Amino acid sequence: MTLIDFFVPGIPKPGGSKTAQVVRRKGGAMVMVPDGRGGERPLISVRDDAKGNGEWKQQVAFFARKHICERSLAGFPIPPKVPLRCRVVFVIQRLASHYGTGRFAGVPKPSAPIFPTTKPDSTKLMRALEDALTGVLWHDDSQVVAPLPVRIYGDKPGARVIVDHMPRAYVGGGEVDVEGLFAVETAV
Repeated sequence: MTLIDFFVPGIPKPGGSKTAQVVRRKGGAMVMVPDGRGGERPLISVRDDAKGNGEWKQQVAFFARKHICERSLAGFPIPPKVPLRCRVVFVIQRLASHYGTGRFAGVPKPSAPIFPTTKPDSTKLMRALEDALTGVLWHDDSQVVAPLPVRIYGDKPGARVIVDHMPRAYVGGGEVDVEGLFAVETAV
């Protein structure tokens, strides 16, 4: 059952690699914080090295919240430990070279590709989207056990997001039927 299905207009931006660094005082000593077990641990600062993806993440979160409010959906963010499937079609703006000229202006050439094979890759686009939806659709992006991103060229850039519970496809003895997981309808 689909929990939420919405479109985010805009140019999809990738999430970068995470860089962790110990926070230090002026003299070089580490800043320590309680570790929750009666001891201390160093304070760590984590940064996303992708530039310019903050606006995209805000856009994703905004349209998810808007969709939830407009449809009076309940149960978000989804409780921890609930496994989810997140299918996303990232629509990348077609390049000018994909279109004909003259009377064929605005019409994609027959040789124009359907799928982008250039950067940013699907994994990095998905990373930014999952981070943006943390606290909005789910408590932690580790709940997304089946991220299914697809990139296509199109005239209206953005991302169509469909989130549902991970289908249970088990066989006897509690083993996962891997083929059954992928036999479930996954087209967006």
